[in-house]
Amino acid sequence: MNITEIKIIRTFNQLKEVKKLQSKNLKSNLSSTTKFSDGFLTASYSISFLKSITKKSPSIIAEAEGEIVGYLLASTKDSTKGDEFLKNLIMKINRKVYKSKQLSKLDFIIVAQLCIAATHRAQGIVKKMYTLFKNKYSSIYPFCLTVVDIENKRSVRAHLNEGFKIIDSIKMGNSEAFIIIWDWH
Repeated sequence: MNITEIKIIRTFNQLKEVKKLQSKNLKSNLSSTTKFSDGFLTASYSISFLKSITKKSPSIIAEAEGEIVGYLLASTKDSTKGDEFLKNLIMKINRKVYKSKQLSKLDFIIVAQLCIAATHRAQGIVKKMYTLFKNKYSSIYPFCLTVVDIENKRSVRAHLNEGFKIIDSIKMGNSEAFIIIWDWH
């Protein structure tokens, strides 16, 4: 399948497809071998939460032949209050420092989750989605931030390849996670 379009999410049906792709790739639903080789998602977001963050900060999807094969969820700091997992993560992140300033004092957009369907990995979709993401948000925010489980080597590598830098680590549930930033200015 060829990627036909990288675009902003627009419909409730697209949100439902995002949720379905998310469920397939949750850490708790994958074998140890798959988690190690293909990566995994840590957080499961409700449809109502997905709808609320998308309304405030539109997310990006990759579509192939009418099917969603990837997504990049955007969230503002305020929007994270609608999900307990993200809210706790941001509380921890806000205590950290970037460029001599506490992150709680800085404005940034959050990559709440990135996922590519197994059938479409290693095809440049991450780069295409992050290009649209940067075009959409870099004039509003000086940087974007995400957190990636240290054990998720594939995701760490994908983010570093896009220009993100690891600035610190935090405890995320029972795991250790990197705080990574893509500075646009």
